Amino acid sequence: MAQNIRLKRSAVPGRVPDANQVELGELALNTFDGKLYLKKDNGTESIIDVGFSASYALSASYALSSSFATTASYALISTTPIIVTSPAGGLYYINGVAQPVLTFVPGQNYRFDTSAVSSSHPFKFSLSPNGPTQYTYGVTSGSGYIEINVDYNTSSSLYYYCTIHNNMGNAANTLRDENLIHNSQTSSLSVSSASFAATASSSDNFLVRGTLTAQTIVAQTITSSTEFITGSTKFGSLLSNTHQFTGSIFATGSFTVGGTLIATALSGSGANLTDIGTIEKVFYVAEDGSDTNDGKSLSAPFRTIKAAAIAASASRAANPGSPVYRQSIQVKSGYYSEIAPITLVNNVSLLGDDLRSVVVSPTTATSGSNLFLMNSGTYCQGLRLEGCVIDSLENPRNGFFFAFAPSASISTSPYVQNCSAIFAPPDKFYTPLNSASANPLVGNGPGGMLIDDSVLDGYSPLKSMVVDAYTQVAFNGIGVCIRGRGYSQLVSFFTNFSRIGVYCIDGGHASLLNSNTTFGDFGLRSKGLRMLVKPDISAVSASIDVSGSLLISANKVNIQTYMTQQLLISGSYKENYYSGSTYCYKDSGIIVDSLADDLLSPGAARISQFTSGMFKGQDVSSGSIFTLPIASGSAFTKGAVSVVPRASNASGSLIGDFILGWQFIRKYIVDDPSGNFSTLSTPARNKVNQLMTVLIDTVTAVDVNGAGAQYLEEFGSLITSTSHDFSYAGAGVNFLALPINQGGVGETNVALRIFEETGGRVFHTSGDETGDFYAGNDFIIRQATGTIEGRTFTKAITAQITPINLALETYS
Repeated sequence: MAQNIRLKRSAVPGRVPDANQVELGELALNTFDGKLYLKKDNGTESIIDVGFSASYALSASYALSSSFATTASYALISTTPIIVTSPAGGLYYINGVAQPVLTFVPGQNYRFDTSAVSSSHPFKFSLSPNGPTQYTYGVTSGSGYIEINVDYNTSSSLYYYCTIHNNMGNAANTLRDENLIHNSQTSSLSVSSASFAATASSSDNFLVRGTLTAQTIVAQTITSSTEFITGSTKFGSLLSNTHQFTGSIFATGSFTVGGTLIATALSGSGANLTDIGTIEKVFYVAEDGSDTNDGKSLSAPFRTIKAAAIAASASRAANPGSPVYRQSIQVKSGYYSEIAPITLVNNVSLLGDDLRSVVVSPTTATSGSNLFLMNSGTYCQGLRLEGCVIDSLENPRNGFFFAFAPSASISTSPYVQNCSAIFAPPDKFYTPLNSASANPLVGNGPGGMLIDDSVLDGYSPLKSMVVDAYTQVAFNGIGVCIRGRGYSQLVSFFTNFSRIGVYCIDGGHASLLNSNTTFGDFGLRSKGLRMLVKPDISAVSASIDVSGSLLISANKVNIQTYMTQQLLISGSYKENYYSGSTYCYKDSGIIVDSLADDLLSPGAARISQFTSGMFKGQDVSSGSIFTLPIASGSAFTKGAVSVVPRASNASGSLIGDFILGWQFIRKYIVDDPSGNFSTLSTPARNKVNQLMTVLIDTVTAVDVNGAGAQYLEEFGSLITSTSHDFSYAGAGVNFLALPINQGGVGETNVALRIFEETGGRVFHTSGDETGDFYAGNDFIIRQATGTIEGRTFTKAITAQITPINLALETYS
């Protein structure tokens, strides 16, 4: 067996070679630790610390109790303590033998006598083979002792030992009042103290491998954080456990609650975390959302706009009153197929990321419905709209992206900004056109916006919508349709390839600035009239009575109660008159407010406005300017559509009951049966009588008797547009309309770009693809020839030349 022995060396503290670094028969020497290692192979290769019978790898638990009276079992070879002393001079003594470094022998019990140690003579000890970690302790008084039991595990042949070093002069350390117990698998190593006081310097290390149990642990760090190198940290095991962190939390791992992963990171809005970034008045919609979420954060968005609109409606209902409750729905980039219609309640803003990345369309089954139904103060921005199909290109009511909500009362016009409506399917690019028959092979396109006052609350103060930067590329669609008393202001309103760019029917009114109708069939089309009811207020006094106005306002409820009681007595009362929502009671409240307002200024502005507002005035009869079939036997040839339903009841008609109720209002104030108006001045009383007479007489003449032609005026549908562009208007509704230099065969049809019929009117200043400038239809500046044409110009020249000719004329 004789052979050469090779030796390897390391000077790194605590360095132990592994089995791959040492060959059989080689020795490894650690010159710093003074240890020698060799390799053993009994079927399993391992490293042995030469001079010891076994190595001890501890995976022990450390248990502390608050009393520090630790009880542990020790499998010791010797239980008689060896007394260790350290008098002044810095050396340890065992049996009188000086030892600068004391190495404990396994199986011995050592007692360190502290009677000779002062604060200037602290000590420290280190445990091996668990690395180079040192445990440093000192004493501040020369009393007591530390007893150290050194043990090994006989069942696993694991070896453990510790060393004690004298540490003269390290007075900053003091021995803490605690026990340190190191248990192996079947035995334990214990370092105990009696009662010592307690802090450790920043150079101390406290290593625990296992379970540390105590009633209270106070851990104070000198630096700003505690770092857990490996493993995990658990705080409590009950749901009732609460953990409070007063500083900031920086996390690089994932977050799990109840075994469920809720986030891989905390950043931005806190995606995947409940209620991170929640804002009560903002609802989020995202392509990866769910309608079962609450939509109040980006971590829990809705999937559909409709769900968000329903949530906004519920939120508004839960927050009535003032100040105005304003909300927004924020739609993130994606495709949204929605079940139409979607109602946006008052003062809700629908905000898309931008019109190129947010695409909204109705489902195929609901494509014939109006998509967004707008209420007062609603706003839409940043949407690309697709998929609606208009019901009729001549008399449209459905298939628009925006329309009024039924029974809406508009005090702030709905607003559409920076949106686009798109319908240009590739299979329709070059479909043959037939303008005279509304291009049946192309089919109906979408409607951009419908402004139809007939669906509104009859008492709605406004009947309007406003637009800025709304672009439509919609084959054979309608850009905007304005009906009856509807009105719209449109800035930068662009339509391309539409059947009709702007369409006013039955007295609708549109005002445009810096807009265009490019390609398409009809550009600006105005059709039909409506009847205006204009009361005669010439006999109303100009009296002003502030105190009388206040008195009427203070008695508003009394006035309405008296009216209702008298209707009951007369037999003309219906329950819904008192509902406050539709009929007489709501009507009477507006009248009382109007009387109070008109006593604050000359004239009869509010009562006149209310009286006119009793008539919608839409032209609904075919080929006629008459707006309402006249009662049988009447000689009156014109009529007006009444706001009040004309349904029959026991007293004759609902409008008859209304008029009767108004008479009771006049009687209560003017005749004063209750004595509440004894202080009302005679001029104020007379003016109230005059105001109520205007209302009662006008409505009776027009709506009951079918007479009163003196109150009626015709209003033709009206479009006014300043700086309008008509490039290739009238050329067609798909890419065939493009000029030949752009790949089409289109030719401009000037006769279709301005189209006035049955009383409709269009006023404009505009230009076209030729560069010519138009001021109306009868004044044209031809840029190509540098000439001016048109009847207006000719009349102006004639007006100048004729007087000159007459002045120069001579007689022979």
